[in-house]
Amino acid sequence: MTTASRIFGLIILVMQLDALEWKARNPSKDELHSAMQATRHRTLSAAQTYWDTLGDDLFIPCQPQLNPPRWELGHIGWFYDWWIARNPQYAQGLRADPEARRMPARQASKGRNADDLYNSSDIHHSARWTIALPTIEETLRDLEESLEETLACLEEVENYPDPLYFFRLSVLHEGMHSEASVYMAQSLGIPLGEGWRELVWGEDSAYKRACMSPGTGLNPSPPAPTQVRLTRSESWELGFKGEGFAFDNECPNQAVQLQAFEMDSKPVCWEDFLAFIEDDGYRRKELWTLNGWSWLNTQANQNTEEKAAPRYLHHQNGTWFHQRFGHVEPLPLTAVACHITFFEAEAWCRWKNRRLPSEAEWEWAAFQAGLEFGDVWEWTSSPFLPLCAIADFKCHPYRDYSYPWFDGRPVLKGHSQATPLPLRHRKFRNFFTPERNDIFSGFRSAKSLG
Repeated sequence: MTTASRIFGLIILVMQLDALEWKARNPSKDELHSAMQATRHRTLSAAQTYWDTLGDDLFIPCQPQLNPPRWELGHIGWFYDWWIARNPQYAQGLRADPEARRMPARQASKGRNADDLYNSSDIHHSARWTIALPTIEETLRDLEESLEETLACLEEVENYPDPLYFFRLSVLHEGMHSEASVYMAQSLGIPLGEGWRELVWGEDSAYKRACMSPGTGLNPSPPAPTQVRLTRSESWELGFKGEGFAFDNECPNQAVQLQAFEMDSKPVCWEDFLAFIEDDGYRRKELWTLNGWSWLNTQANQNTEEKAAPRYLHHQNGTWFHQRFGHVEPLPLTAVACHITFFEAEAWCRWKNRRLPSEAEWEWAAFQAGLEFGDVWEWTSSPFLPLCAIADFKCHPYRDYSYPWFDGRPVLKGHSQATPLPLRHRKFRNFFTPERNDIFSGFRSAKSLG
């Protein structure tokens, strides 16, 4: 490929992303109607898979990174009800009072207080495992009734940003839980049903291409990752600007001065990460931060064996395998390294004499240089904090979305293969604690120039 054709291809890619992202943040009433139905189809497909696998109770052992599946489903419907059907101010959008008195829950007629069951702001994670929840049949009926009421409310509002705000928020919220259900399936070793698999991965997934590529064997030879470069100092604006829906942590805009740097155009693949493992990367304390080394040793103590590879990987008879949704498969070496913690990403970068990119560097590269998007959320070196002084931060009506999590955990950018299309936006700021390896997370590396 010539330089000119590559540049032309990147221009087309950026234009396509611009159009898709604008549509995702500016859906009309009709588009919202379709998006809600499509997202609900994903939710119900996951629910059916869990039901078939786990039985009527959808029981799973208590785990700190998961919610009980029936609670997740009930919470999705409750969220729509709370912000739309039960909210007398829903048509006011951002101007709505989040403390406005709500109308009675639909479940009250059945002798249940939905707020005591599903309000995530009031019900601590540990308590969700001990609540007496409705049956799966009752929960699915609640979901159906909730969607019907939501769509009826949608018909009543005008086709403008404020009246559509809570509808846009709610479908994106369900999309987040839809992606979480895929993480849960991977964590629990639950196979994705055929229909759900296609909904999640699609026919043309990068993972599928990696499995079919020559690099799947023991001696792969993928091309070395190319770099995108900023060769001078340049200002970049973090945060969402323009028309359409924005999350509170994307506002207001903040100007950041970038210095010359280079960054991988592709996320780190398994072949490159395995080289770190085989060079004793998990045993070399000098490659790890203090917190990273502490986490590594904690993992080893918990598992009564040395932690020497990312989650889901194991080595047998000279071949690397990984577990995917309950199946053990040969590791496609050209595929993007996945289920990597922030600590592991940092250590790999130190081993390569590189570093993780900042959030601003990642965004600049995504918008200006046309990054080749991978299959994983990508760790950055930037802490999850507001883009303004914390005292000046203004929560949107859903006040528990961002504010409680401004604790310095890293920002992740991009999207994973399990991320629904409406959530895929280059300005979206994801945030997880650095030890998380149940999520579909990977990274690119960067280096300062000059």
